[in-house]
Amino acid sequence: MLVGISESTEQVCESTIFKDNIPHYGHLLNGSYVEILQTSDYRFVKTYVKCSKDDRPSCVGIQSRYISECVTVYESVPAMIRLLHNYGPFQMNFIRVPIFCECRLRRQYRHFEKIEGSSADDDDDGY
Repeated sequence: MLVGISESTEQVCESTIFKDNIPHYGHLLNGSYVEILQTSDYRFVKTYVKCSKDDRPSCVGIQSRYISECVTVYESVPAMIRLLHNYGPFQMNFIRVPIFCECRLRRQYRHFEKIEGSSADDDDDGY
């Protein structure tokens, strides 16, 4: 429960929280799949927050004049990693970590019908 939010409040985008997550795999910024070092000497622990659905559903309670979608936002975080199925040494690099689910809005433009008999070219200004 977020501070200041009552239990009767509905989420605009449903999100899932993985508190103190200890991932063994992740993605580099370029999308490459990597193994994350997890030993007694080195631990990568991070809370992950992501949208519950990956198919970018519409946000709840948004007016129809907007197109909305729930999108997971990522941050770049340093971790000891190596490419998957690579048995070389682990190296420090940045991986993508989901940090929140946001509602993105775009204005939905409507096409207006032209009224018969009127046109912008019908001006009698002489120009």
